[in-house]
Amino acid sequence: RRKGAPFYEYLDKNLDYSRFEFTFLGNCPYTFINATHIKPVPSLEVATLLKSHDIYITASEHDPCSNALIEALTCGLPAVYLNSGGHPELVKSGGEKFMTETDLILAIERIANNYKHYQDNIKILSLREVVDKYLEVFFK
Repeated sequence: RRKGAPFYEYLDKNLDYSRFEFTFLGNCPYTFINATHIKPVPSLEVATLLKSHDIYITASEHDPCSNALIEALTCGLPAVYLNSGGHPELVKSGGEKFMTETDLILAIERIANNYKHYQDNIKILSLREVVDKYLEVFFK
């Protein structure tokens, strides 16, 4: 539940499939009806799959720093994310937040309707920049 299964189930049943495709990668307790479900794959395959899609969706709760979200952003995917944990800090202007099922569909629509804007606003810090920020905190 805290990994977002209820939201993914909602998308599976309510997304406009005449306009969008939905692929879920990983384990999920829900059996998808309309979406494509791909079981877990090795890391290199994850990158290939991410790059073959347009938007990344994460509905996990209280995730402090999602590696999967960072990977998707690094692959150039604007993100639709549950407004929880560290998601807002990672995505910033490179995506749209949601809190409810209705918000989720609207966030997808906003990105789809202004895709280049969101993609252009993805900002990933380099490892050096992250280290410098940590050092700055430690030395204060």
